[in-house]
Amino acid sequence: MEVQGDTVLLPPNIARDQHVTRRGEERSKGSVVFERSAEITPLAISVLASVGVRRISVIAPFRLAVITTGQELVLDYAQLGGEIASRPTPVESGYRGDF
Repeated sequence: MEVQGDTVLLPPNIARDQHVTRRGEERSKGSVVFERSAEITPLAISVLASVGVRRISVIAPFRLAVITTGQELVLDYAQLGGEIASRPTPVESGYRGDF
């Protein structure tokens, strides 16, 4: 590839329509692109756009809040006897995005 001003010149060994995908070549009409619970990532948005989807309905992830006073906290999981561990559990960390 060569750029000359506002023009891009392609090498002569590239065939016409090489690396061009036409509508319907990747998926057939009615096929599932993403499952209902799929996370919408930048890649997912690109795929949806490639099949003509311009709008989707989404559900925002829920938020988690833990309010503690301090008396119920212990530092070691092994010492738990009705108290709460003072550091986040793996589940809480996952919801907060710590992983």
